[in-house]
Amino acid sequence: MAGETYRLDGLAVPDQLRRLHGLLATAAAEHPQVDPGALMALETAALEVANNVVEHARPLGQVRWRFEVRVEEDRVVAELSDSGEAGDTPWLPPAGRAAASGSTASGTLVVGGPADDLEETGRGLPLAAALLDDLAYRREPGRNVWTMRKALGGR
Repeated sequence: MAGETYRLDGLAVPDQLRRLHGLLATAAAEHPQVDPGALMALETAALEVANNVVEHARPLGQVRWRFEVRVEEDRVVAELSDSGEAGDTPWLPPAGRAAASGSTASGTLVVGGPADDLEETGRGLPLAAALLDDLAYRREPGRNVWTMRKALGGR
């Protein structure tokens, strides 16, 4: 069953996070041979990125998203795209930030936390990046795209 794609479409609203969790649980259940630690890491990262979209995407409550996850022979790949406006992109290298205001931009997340150690927000994307082998963002015309990759180990 390697290579099968699981998909969720809808509005980027809090209720969809439950559906996303269910979709990832289905993918894990249908691939019992896959290292559960790798799938848990991808799930945690995916939910962090998805929650970030739910919380920050504009216009609030009107953003559509699509989440796809594919279990391959040696890795799990997930992609979350949304119709939200281009946002602030501090995780991009400077050239990518400059391009983000245009039609396209891309980059790999630069891991860092909030400036203040006591800050209660700003930890989701650095956590996601730490759990994954690759977390990348790109801006395409009319959409933001997050790609997440996690290598699989054997059981």
